[in-house]
Amino acid sequence: PGDYLAFRVTASGAPDPSFGYAGIVTADFGAEEAALDGVLQPDDKIVLAGTGGGNSGVVRLSANGACDATFGNHGIQVVPL
Repeated sequence: PGDYLAFRVTASGAPDPSFGYAGIVTADFGAEEAALDGVLQPDDKIVLAGTGGGNSGVVRLSANGACDATFGNHGIQVVPL
């Protein structure tokens, strides 16, 4: 299955080691999914939205790439289509 993917690089273009694992974070909804849009909030949290497995999904990540436990179900909100 596919996953939502976020990555962050430093000003020089290298992967940012302070974000996720070597600059990369994935979120798996357990189905064939794809993030279709993303936004950086003023508080540096990242919101990814997309579809997969007959659902819409939103993931919110903290500035370090961890799922934001204050959002949805441990950082993930799934909405049936």
